[in-house]
Amino acid sequence: RLHQIAPVHLPILLKAEALRRWPSLYGKTAIKPKAAWLNPTDNCNMRCIMCNQWRETKTGELTLEEWKGLLAQLKEAGIEKVGFNGGEPLLRKEFVEMVREVTRLGMSPALITSGFLLDEKKLGELLAAGLKHITVSIDGVGEDYEEIRRRDWGRVEAAARLVAAAYAAGRVDANIGFVVMHSTLGHFDKIRAFTKELG
Repeated sequence: RLHQIAPVHLPILLKAEALRRWPSLYGKTAIKPKAAWLNPTDNCNMRCIMCNQWRETKTGELTLEEWKGLLAQLKEAGIEKVGFNGGEPLLRKEFVEMVREVTRLGMSPALITSGFLLDEKKLGELLAAGLKHITVSIDGVGEDYEEIRRRDWGRVEAAARLVAAAYAAGRVDANIGFVVMHSTLGHFDKIRAFTKELG
């Protein structure tokens, strides 16, 4: 993964370190953001013990046209990568169209999802829309997962396997997101074994 990370992050890290060592360079060296992470919704269908977003339904979210306007502004500002998280982005019925718009504007779309709503059809639509990176959030395996996320492990496992197959086929970059806290530390070895199995 180093060849993917180095060209993007290494120049930023070098600039940041130079500015830390020589603060007088602040006015002469501009560091502009290259990525934006957005919440297309704050609503969530999970019941995670470490989060309260699912406890209320939010209304008054931006329309698809408003999102398209925002994405155009991000492009004008020099943003190269647009990531979506939430809430659960897949709850938005127009989410595939949002990914398609990011791609149309020449930016790279990414997604962080619980995977609970991700099936073969939805993944196919997202990849066809140009999705470049996907993170599936998994904090345990089997009963451990269900204790933390309070949703069916089988659906999320199936989604993770679909994403792993797409990754193996070179169709998308992918990884597993893991929330580190006291109640999940004991699950790490099982998660590591699961990710190795997925490749």
